[in-house]
Amino acid sequence: MAQNLPYNVVTDHTYLVYLGVGNHLGASTDYICYIKLRNQTDPLPNTQTTTASPLTPLYEYRTIIQDGKNWTAPITFSLSGLSVSNNQTLLQSLTINDKKFNVDKTAQFNQDNNGYYYQILIELWAYNPTVEVFQFQNRYVNFWLNATATG
Repeated sequence: MAQNLPYNVVTDHTYLVYLGVGNHLGASTDYICYIKLRNQTDPLPNTQTTTASPLTPLYEYRTIIQDGKNWTAPITFSLSGLSVSNNQTLLQSLTINDKKFNVDKTAQFNQDNNGYYYQILIELWAYNPTVEVFQFQNRYVNFWLNATATG
């Protein structure tokens, strides 16, 4: 279970989370972790069809993990250029590990949860040497960010 994940976030403040991957596939494996940003209506990965989210990755980690070993990496992120109008926010950019991405993503006001929600989505892909491509592993983590206030 994730602990101490940021939830109520403000613009121009840097947040830190850690990403961890364990390899239990029986051999050393090349991995890619794609970081994506979604709102309430953007699609998640489909676990029934083993299909990744069609959202464009903003950032990626590439690593090789030996069988039975774990890998951990820090992720720092911050939001900037958040504006509110007509019951929605517009987020202009997301910075991940000091790299700024123009996202221009909106989020509608959620009355049930009293906020404007974006989600950090991280998908796990592994290299399949048989077909010589990286494939979505039907594994992902995500956490919501209530971007209601500006810093």
